Amino acid sequence: MPPLASRNWCRKVSRAVCHTRGRSHLEAPERLWDGSRQVLGEVAEIYGRPQPVPRAALASYEELADEGIETIETPGHAPHHLSFLHRGTLFLGEAAGTFQALDDGRWYLRPATPPRFFLDVATASVDRLLERSAGLKRAAFGHYGLHGDVAGMLTAARAQMTAWVGELESLTAPGRRVWSPELQEKALQRLMDTDPLFAPFTGLDKDIQLREIDFFRNTLDGMLGWLHRCDVNR
Repeated sequence: MPPLASRNWCRKVSRAVCHTRGRSHLEAPERLWDGSRQVLGEVAEIYGRPQPVPRAALASYEELADEGIETIETPGHAPHHLSFLHRGTLFLGEAAGTFQALDDGRWYLRPATPPRFFLDVATASVDRLLERSAGLKRAAFGHYGLHGDVAGMLTAARAQMTAWVGELESLTAPGRRVWSPELQEKALQRLMDTDPLFAPFTGLDKDIQLREIDFFRNTLDGMLGWLHRCDVNR
């Protein structure tokens, strides 16, 4: 979360704010840790097992509002995802994806969708942020950087999520919406060819490319799962 407006408040007590659905997982993080290991594998081990957060250290949305920070629930990247609005800056975590500004002036954007992904929920969260975007100065991404055209960036991110689902639908068929190395290679090439916001992938530093490929698989898994559920419910 962004730094609290009141430095005196920060000195008095160290608190954390999270979605109401996530409080129990911070107090007892065993299921959170198991889920992280399932999704991230060895990457989770690098970050390390989270320690329990004492209940007294968890603050409410109202306490944050008293410091001038508005909390906006934005499920999509995760069911407990939050964004924050403070003094003209929208701290949106991964509600609009993973971002990086490149030296040549372009910007790279990738949907940050988990294996359990719901397109309608994620786009509704972006719409919620768009409703609040008028007059904002910048959007701050969790991963990572700032963007000055908040409404334009959110609109692009929403369109990107929808377009990626459409491309994956065209690359697969009902009953075969599952990840494979071959599908990932096809999807990577297709999306670099069709999505100008993802095309700068080739300009990323090599270490960042390797990291992005790991998370690209999670994105594919999430979107393929959504398509499979849509097939079943038709």
